[in-house]
Amino acid sequence: MMSFVTIENISHVYIKQATTLLALEEINLAIQQGEFISFLGPSGCGKSTLLSIISGLLKPTFGSVKLEGERVVKPSKHIGHMFQQDFLLPWKTIEENSWLGHKIMGTLDASIKEEVHQLLAAMGLGDVYKKYPHELSGGMRQRVALVRTIAVKPKLVLLDEAFSALDVVTKLQLENMTQHILEKHQMTSILVTHDFQEAIAMSDRVVLLHHNPGRIRKIFEVPIELRRLDPVDARNHYMFTELSQEIWEALNRDGTATA
Repeated sequence: MMSFVTIENISHVYIKQATTLLALEEINLAIQQGEFISFLGPSGCGKSTLLSIISGLLKPTFGSVKLEGERVVKPSKHIGHMFQQDFLLPWKTIEENSWLGHKIMGTLDASIKEEVHQLLAAMGLGDVYKKYPHELSGGMRQRVALVRTIAVKPKLVLLDEAFSALDVVTKLQLENMTQHILEKHQMTSILVTHDFQEAIAMSDRVVLLHHNPGRIRKIFEVPIELRRLDPVDARNHYMFTELSQEIWEALNRDGTATA
């Protein structure tokens, strides 16, 4: 069976003046439709570089990424990319920001607007759609950014440290909301994070990256018992503690553990 996303022999070299840096080395991974994968590792291990390659924003030095068998060579509506910063347009209302992708593609109509309003309501934003970004908290703005990302119904959703700038309570709430809405719409997702507990709580598999250069150190399967739980509830399960310890030990053995 053909994998939904195929990452084949990805290596990437940055060249700056007279120096070169091997950021990624021979990354290979097959992702099935509907899976939630996390790339875990410290700063400098190439996580965001890899996500930029998967999105089509960056051309790899070697290797290729395929989505449903088609090579990814540039950004497209099939791949949604959500960043740590929300990048909402301050002069547009929440609803206008949310349907911006459809506006750009020329597909915005009354039915799309209704779908976007339903998404906003599902994310607890049904009463703020006429407000402007500066009137919302950071957590609410990130929820708007998520709605904008999935409103165009991408086949693949990329989350680049999407929750790392939020306080703990808001972060946990957004993890729950994100998991629910991605599962409801059966979207395949990839999360980049340095937080191994976040990776475990949200993922089907956790891909641990080594640094200098970035390469796959180990892939951890998250037990089905944890995957059936909300991210907040999963943290209270004994299997969560066991897997956390296993990943922590792997990070320390590899010399990549972060505070």
